[in-house]
Amino acid sequence: MTVVGKISLEDLNRRLADPGVGGEELARYFEVDRELSGPFNPVLAFNPETVDVPPTLEGRARGAALLNSANFLARLRRHVASIAASAALTMAPSWFPKATAGSSIPLNMST
Repeated sequence: MTVVGKISLEDLNRRLADPGVGGEELARYFEVDRELSGPFNPVLAFNPETVDVPPTLEGRARGAALLNSANFLARLRRHVASIAASAALTMAPSWFPKATAGSSIPLNMST
């Protein structure tokens, strides 16, 4: 049974699996677990105002599995963003002239 205004674990799982759903939309279903998080290692928890987690043993187990997936996907997204940022820096034009094999870059050392 879904509580009005809350999303079920099944619906949230479908949204997590959909690459078209952005991080901003998914963010409202999670919050950072301050007790389990560490420096540079945030751990997600369900936002109790937007996610309906059944109070049964099965519901808690499904919720834990979904949180594991969500934490993995959040790390994966950060990793991909880091690689993209690194690639952008590598591809950026240099402020300095590049020397080619067999050439030298003259330095004007006179004052």
